[in-house]
This record gives sequence, structure tokens and C-alpha cells, in this order.
Amino acid sequence: MTGETMSKKVNYKEMRNRILDLENELQNLWQEGDKIKSSPVFNAEKIRNIEESLLDNINDGITILDEQGKVVYTNETAIAQHGYEKKEVIGKPLLQLIEKVENVPNIKKAIEDVFNGELPQPAEYIIYFKNGVKSWVNINLSLSKNPIDGSVRLIAVHRDISHNKKMLLTLKNSEERLYSLIKNSPDIISNIDRHGNILFINRTTSSSSPDEIIGTNIYDYVLPEFHAKVKNEIKHVFETGLEGNYEAKVRDLDKVIRWYATRIAPIKQGENIRAVTLDSRDITEQKEAEEEQQKLLTLIDNTDSFVGLSDLDGNMTYLNKGGRAMVGLPEEGEIPKKIEDYSHSYKATILFDKILPQAIKLGSWTGEICLKDFKTGERVYTHGKILRLNHPDTSKPMCFAASLRNITDHKKAEKKLRSATKKAEEANQIRTEFLANISHELKTPMIGILGFAKLGIERFNDVKREKLETYFSSIHFSGNKLLGLLNNLLDLSKLEVGKMKYDFQVEKLSMVFTIILNELFLLFHKNGISVEYIKPEFADYIKMDVDKIGQVIRNLLTNAVKFSTSQSTIKIKIEKKEKNIECSIIDSGNGIPQKELNRIFDKFIQSSQTKTGAGGVGLGLAISKEIIMDHNGKIWAKNNPDGGSIFSFQLPLAAKRKKP
Repeated sequence: MTGETMSKKVNYKEMRNRILDLENELQNLWQEGDKIKSSPVFNAEKIRNIEESLLDNINDGITILDEQGKVVYTNETAIAQHGYEKKEVIGKPLLQLIEKVENVPNIKKAIEDVFNGELPQPAEYIIYFKNGVKSWVNINLSLSKNPIDGSVRLIAVHRDISHNKKMLLTLKNSEERLYSLIKNSPDIISNIDRHGNILFINRTTSSSSPDEIIGTNIYDYVLPEFHAKVKNEIKHVFETGLEGNYEAKVRDLDKVIRWYATRIAPIKQGENIRAVTLDSRDITEQKEAEEEQQKLLTLIDNTDSFVGLSDLDGNMTYLNKGGRAMVGLPEEGEIPKKIEDYSHSYKATILFDKILPQAIKLGSWTGEICLKDFKTGERVYTHGKILRLNHPDTSKPMCFAASLRNITDHKKAEKKLRSATKKAEEANQIRTEFLANISHELKTPMIGILGFAKLGIERFNDVKREKLETYFSSIHFSGNKLLGLLNNLLDLSKLEVGKMKYDFQVEKLSMVFTIILNELFLLFHKNGISVEYIKPEFADYIKMDVDKIGQVIRNLLTNAVKFSTSQSTIKIKIEKKEKNIECSIIDSGNGIPQKELNRIFDKFIQSSQTKTGAGGVGLGLAISKEIIMDHNGKIWAKNNPDGGSIFSFQLPLAAKRKKP
């Protein structure tokens, strides 16, 4: 700025008026001087004193030059400005007193113009006064006539505006810095009126310049779906004077769409808001990241796995929908806070003493955790990881993340496989035992048949007839026993494939019992067992195959004999149970081990009590069960509280048989 005239920053109108006032005062002084001069008593010294008194009380510096440019007067304000004493300046040319004037040609010309009758505009100069002090001075030059001798004088009215210049320079520097900040701001800063017209914009993101944008409307760029939101926010700022903000998508002149977060601030002029400033920051990457994060969260939320977060103290802070469904929690609402609440088999001590410390130390823990179904209380078997998540800035542990998949079905299948394997092993054991038993059962009568046949052949000519009859009776007995065993195998085979033929008739169950009891009389007598049987007093008619139901009763009674001791009693009860007949055969033997009750009717299964030597191959009860089921009945066994076992079956009652 040095050496340049800077007139636009000073209130020259005010200075011109001040100078005019001064000139009027001097003119009045001159007129007064003319009167004094024409008066009988003329005192020039008095006139000079009045003039100097007047000028010394003016706030502006006043320096008066004669026609040679020498100083004839300088007031107190001027002395304070240039630092000289009056005696140092009076009579000396003005330009010699000024150590340096950066625009001396201009001030010289201005002085010459005034003496030539021209009236220049006030101007500003950088002047170095005594001791090299630099000052900005506003100087206004004019001519006046000496009221004493009538000579022409140049009056220089000068005002030190250095402070103003410093303030203006500071203000300008601040404005330039502010403009530079605005221009180079990463944000887009704009001013708009209440209608959305753009009054100023610092930069653009498109190939267009700011000048192309100024004068257009903000709603030409904001996408239509955001118009209402933006208008409401801007209107609120104009009406209340409070700041506002919004987020919106904007399309620039290159048709590129971006997300912007905008802060709105009012621009006030007095009490009125004439415009608002929009500070818009590009948040496109943030929004895209949020969208990707939301997609990831949606993916996590809808996965079937259990995905949860907890703080380092084991307090749950998040659980996805898949996890909620896995443990029987509703899709929305609060979740149980304590991590141990989710565990079915792991106690808090295991979680906090083993699993979580390992995750903290190693960064992760992998294994199986049995969760709890909050609805049913059942076990939910899972397998997965518990991870330690670190803070991105400090790298210190921040929280735990659990990712678990449901392996309950796998566990159940595994359990079924183990069960099936166990059953297969048991079946193999049963098959082995069955083969051993049936070999024995087949071999015993066959040995009897072959042995007595051989004796008969060898002693046919020597033995008596009575002895031969004994041989043949033994052969017959062994043959019947062998035939019965073979019939049982054939019957079971037919029952399993549903090819057993039945001859259903309506008969009394008590009648079948009577027949079988008579048939087994010798067996009871031989084993010293008595039978307690009372015929029912109600009509015990059943639609049945008499031979097959007789086979069931025979099997149950012979079993009772096997398990009973000598001199014991077998009781038979026939009762009416609503629309069924229930028959129970009660022995007083050793009973059936509890773990064998559920399998006693399976094929080839023998009670451990039978294996001690009671005989059999484990087919009788299996056949009996199939026959009873084919008659729409049921059969079961239980232990008698008084000792021994109770075998029972139920069959549906039938209407009394009609006589032909």
C-alpha cells in the first residue's frame, strides 16, 4: 500500500465539512480583522493571538505556509503529530521538515495546484516525521488570505490516520485470511436468501465455476425427495434465528449425486435476518459406509447363527435375530443382560474363569457351548467362537463377540447314531445269544429223538414191548417240543410281515383260560405250583382267534411257572375296565429288573432271571405282543409290590354271540 493514494477508506465528507467550518471561522476572523484594521485602534498582535488561539483548539493538525512554502504557523495538534517544536519549524520549508515522503511528487504537485488556484481533493500520504516515525496522514490543502496583511497563505489541515490504517489493514488481513479459509475449506460454504437463491458459494464439486452457480436456486440441486425437509429447516432458521441442520442428497451440474450434511446459520443485519449461511460437508463416503454397515448388520441380523456382543464384564449389548430365535427370545425388545443367563450347562465360574480369560489372552476361544432355550428350557447345542475385539485407536480389549451355530440336530443325530450303534451291538449280542439258545433248544430234543431211535433200533429184538413204548413216547415228546419251537419261529415271521391268518369268533375269555389251565395241569403239579383263578361274573365275550389268544395265555402261564418257586401260587384276575377286559397273571417269583421292563416283549429278549437256567429263546412274549396288538389290545408287564411280576393284557369287549 506504500506510495499509493487510498482515499476510499476515509470519511472525506466529514473532513470536507470540517474544513468548510474552519474556513468559515477564518473568514469571520478576517472580516473581524478588517474591522479592527480600519478601526482607530489597530492591534495586529491581538489579531494573531486570536487566530492562533482559535487554531490551537482544533483537533486536526493545522500548518500554514506562505507563498514560498515556508511554515508560518503550526498548531499544537500538528506539533504532536510531527514531533517538532514550533521554533524548529517556523520559517522553514515544509518539505525540509519531513524526513521522507514516499509520494513526494504528489504532495509537491498538490501544493503547486493550490497556489495556482486549483482545489485538489483531500489525499492520504505516508510521511516519515522526526526520528523516522512513519505516519499515515490525510492532508487537505486550501488557500486563505492573511487577515493582517492580506497576503496569500496555504492552509494544510492534516489528520493522523495511522491507527485507522492499522485497523483497516488488520481488518483487510482478517478478511483475506477468512476468504482464504472459506475458499480453501473442504466444505462448500454458500449464502442463500429465504427463497433458496444462491448469493455466494466458495467452490463447487463439478466442472462448473462458482460464478455459474451464483444466482441459481438451491432446489435445482437438492433431490426432490429432500425438498420439504430442507425448506422446513431453512424456514425455521429465518423465523427463529436459531441454527439448524439437515442431511440431503444433491445432484451437481455434472449429474453426480452426493450426500451432504449441512449446518444452517443466520446472517443478521440489525435485527433482521437477510440471508443464511450453509456449511455443507460431503458425507458420501460416510453414508456409503453406513449403507454397507447396514447391509452387513442386516446380513448378521438375519443369519441363523447366534451373533452377540458383550462388554468385558459379560453384559450382553447386542443379539441378532437369528440368535434370538435360537434361544427362544422375541425378535424385538430387551435381551437378558448377563452372558451366563444364556448358558444351560456352563456356570458363571466356567465362563469367567476359563472361556473369557482364554479369549482375552489368545484373542479367541473355540468350542461347544450348550445354550438355554428361554421358552422351553431345553438345551440348544452350539459350536463356534468367542472373539476378543480391540479398540481401533488404543488396541486395548474393548468387548467380546460370539458367533455360534446351532448343532442341536447334529447332536441329536449323533445321539441317535450312538443309540442305534448301541442297539445294533445289543441286537448282535441278542442274535449271538439267540443262536446259542436256539441251538441248544433245537439240539436237546433232536438228541432225544436220535438217542431213543438208536436205542430202539439196537435193542429192537431184545427189548420188551413196554420199553419200546417208552422209547417212542420220548421220541414223540421231543418231536412235539421241536415242532413247537419251529412253529414259534414261523408264527413270529408271519406276524412281522402281517401274514398271520386269524379266525375271529366271539367267545368267552374265561372259556379259553379253562382250556389252557386244564392243558397245563401236569406242569403246575410237577413244579408244585397252585393256581388261584375265579371265573368272572360278567359276560366276558371277546371277538378273538381262540387258538391265538390261547397261545398268549399259555405263554404267560408257562413264563409264570418259570419264574415261580415251588409251593408258590399263580393268581389270575379277569376284570372289566370300561369297554375292555383286563386280564392279569401274577406270580410270586423274583420279579423283572426295572431296566428290562421296557424291552421284555422284544424278540429274542430274555430276562436275566430266565438266563439263569429257566430256558427258552425269547420268542413267546414277542409273539404274544403281536397277537394282542392284532386284536386291538395292549399288553404290559410290571413288578408286583408284594414280590414277583404281573403280566397284563387288555382286549375290547364284544357283544354276546347270537345263537344260530
